[in-house]
Amino acid sequence: MSMTNTTYELTEHGRKRAAQRAISGIVLDVLLDRGEMAEQKGGTALIELDRRERKALVKSLKQLLRALTNDAPPYAVVGDSGRVITVGHKYKQQH
Repeated sequence: MSMTNTTYELTEHGRKRAAQRAISGIVLDVLLDRGEMAEQKGGTALIELDRRERKALVKSLKQLLRALTNDAPPYAVVGDSGRVITVGHKYKQQH
């Protein structure tokens, strides 16, 4: 599964700088989704994550990492309407 966001487009310059500076697509997704925006001259905006948001994201990532490395990974059952019906952990069946 690819983690790409189609709500923004990178310029060629932006793509090159992201590659040079090791800013992955998932990092850019989070930055654009959760960052604080400050307008600049020339109609541009600077977006960055403040200390509080970075700390909250680290906490969330630790929870995600625990869930993904658990022997009983999480699952969700979703209905036709897109609503989540139930969630749980997928335990291995003992034979």
